[in-house]
Amino acid sequence: MINDEYGDIINLPHHVSAHHEQMSLLSRAAQFSPFAALTGYEDALEESTRRFEERTRLADEAADELDAVLQEIKSGLKSHPYASFTYFVKENEEEEKGHYETVKSFVRRIDETGRYIFLEDGKTIPVSDLAAAEIIKDRIRTN
Repeated sequence: MINDEYGDIINLPHHVSAHHEQMSLLSRAAQFSPFAALTGYEDALEESTRRFEERTRLADEAADELDAVLQEIKSGLKSHPYASFTYFVKENEEEEKGHYETVKSFVRRIDETGRYIFLEDGKTIPVSDLAAAEIIKDRIRTN
């Protein structure tokens, strides 16, 4: 049963242009495929906006201060101190380029053997990558 709205045109012959060649099925399908003018452009753009830094070596005085803060955190682990850590994140394992990141969280534990700091937000920071640490005393854990 043909819909009455289209009954007057349903049996007409298919129009074929006298001026234009009929489009191939491949070309017709290509109209509907996703299009990226420059493949990989978005990745290259993102890569170029990253800022890489060289890892800086801590001066002896800064390393001593960092060690003192870590000892203070370690001695107060039962109360899960809240602290700020600035650490180096390598871009890849082959190079020493990357960026510095700062994170604030409650400290869950410190692994002295593997030299890692485990935070409550799930992050794990290698002590060797630390540039700075600070205990934030006005933040208290509620649970």
